[in-house]
Amino acid sequence: MFAHPRAASHLLACAALPRVAPGATGTPFAAPDAVALLVLAAVLAVALTFAAAVASRRRLAAERARADRALARLRHLGTLAVEFSAASTPATVAEVAFRACRAAGATHARIAWLAADGGTLEILFTSGHELLAGGAGTLPLDAGLPTAVAVREGQPVFLSSRAEAAARFPAAAELASEVGAEAWIAWPLVLRARPMGALGIGFGRPGPLAPADLELIASVAELTAQALERARLQERAVESERRFRLLAENAPDVVFRFRLGAEAGFEYVSPAATALLGYTPEEHYADPGLVRRLVFPEDLPALEAAARAPGSAPLLLRWRRRDGAVIWTEQRLVLLRDEAGTPVALEGIARDVTERVAVQAERERLVSEREDLLRAVSHDFRTPLQAVLLRAEGLVRNPGDPERVARNGRSIAESARRLSAAVQDVVHLARLSAGALEPQRRAIPLAPFVHELAQRLFSEEAFARLELQLGDGVVIADPDHLERIVTNLVDNALKYSPATAPVRIACEPAPDGAARVLSVADQGPGILPQDLPQLFQRYFRGSRQTGREGTGLGLFVTRMLAEAQGGSVTVETELGRGSIFRVRLPSA
Repeated sequence: MFAHPRAASHLLACAALPRVAPGATGTPFAAPDAVALLVLAAVLAVALTFAAAVASRRRLAAERARADRALARLRHLGTLAVEFSAASTPATVAEVAFRACRAAGATHARIAWLAADGGTLEILFTSGHELLAGGAGTLPLDAGLPTAVAVREGQPVFLSSRAEAAARFPAAAELASEVGAEAWIAWPLVLRARPMGALGIGFGRPGPLAPADLELIASVAELTAQALERARLQERAVESERRFRLLAENAPDVVFRFRLGAEAGFEYVSPAATALLGYTPEEHYADPGLVRRLVFPEDLPALEAAARAPGSAPLLLRWRRRDGAVIWTEQRLVLLRDEAGTPVALEGIARDVTERVAVQAERERLVSEREDLLRAVSHDFRTPLQAVLLRAEGLVRNPGDPERVARNGRSIAESARRLSAAVQDVVHLARLSAGALEPQRRAIPLAPFVHELAQRLFSEEAFARLELQLGDGVVIADPDHLERIVTNLVDNALKYSPATAPVRIACEPAPDGAARVLSVADQGPGILPQDLPQLFQRYFRGSRQTGREGTGLGLFVTRMLAEAQGGSVTVETELGRGSIFRVRLPSA
């Protein structure tokens, strides 16, 4: 046979040559023979050309098939990459890996991952037979099994038959026999140049794998390692978030995360917000500006400043609850930034400290009151005591002067009365603070009661200044309490009126007829308008400096005692003309 069409040309040339060699006898080819040879050569040339064309087409088809297979593998790997990316748990990653390896003929699979202790492999996935799970779900890293060896050495382990498995790994051969695997490959799962696990694949037929199948398994192992790390990190993040939510949703404090930026708003608010402010987490999600409307306007600048640059000290804020109540919270904030340093979120915790703030305020109030009381009592006790001492010394020095004795005696009596009044105010204050003020009310005719009290407690000069216009009114009150009320009001009237000015004490029916109104009118300087709102408050002494300071308890005790009888006390005043105090008491 001719190898090329040029052979036909050579044959045609030979047709004109003699049929015998030079120098030999014979006759040349006949013309018909030469023609036949030429025709045969032409046919052979055509046949050879056709054969070459067929071979070329076959080569092109084979190359196209190889290209198609390569493209198919690329598409398959692309699909696997998408599936691996979508796999969110180690189990789903393993399922994708096994499904991919089945394209290479895999019938069994086992995926192991290095445990945190570094000496154990956790079995994350098995398929094909329950024995592949390894009983307890773990394998020692030093076990004589292909999976452990692949992790230890960082190289694939190929077992093309059970005989090879029996020779190299007797335990693996026994397992392969029990699960029905004829061949086995253990491929290390490598991350950052470190083996972190192994992909074990079993096959139902013996023999080595085709190079394309090995390439597929290598690619699957690489994708599996990356996806497993991502899934396990995500699994830990989910578990961490679950624990966080479990703690947050059962904590009495409000835990929150607020997203910053153009679409600012709450990403998480724990259920405790409902009890704290009266608004559910869903309401906070739907209305990010709700917080700004609930915080006190005076505290809003502090909140905004802390949001921009949280400090280490807790932030104390006042809020208006849905029911209108005011509460205090103590909260700590942490500003979160992205890799570029841009603030992206605020995380924080808020605690209800309303009771603690109230206790602290009460403690400060009590300390302040104690200091005020000590200061006032020391003044009111010391002044009359000094007067008593001075007058007593005058009596000792001049015992034979009747006029001086009388004058000193009256001064001693007045100082003692003032001292007794101060003591009585302190006693009533102590009972009020302890909640032990229990009035023993009875019917009291006002005229004889006030007349006897004035004669008993006030000096002759002071009694002479009193104008009593009491009529025949009868009230229901505790006698001791009523005595303290009348004494405080009359004492103030005498103290603030000019030395000879009268003080009028009157009683008249209330307009509704259900009570009597006892009034004490002085001719003093009157009360400044700015002092009126605090006039009956504890320790208030007024802003006018008169040189007549006291404990600041008299009018406060008067108000509390009047209210304890079921009554009230009011004042009407005019600067430069005096004041009238009116006490309303239930009538008999």
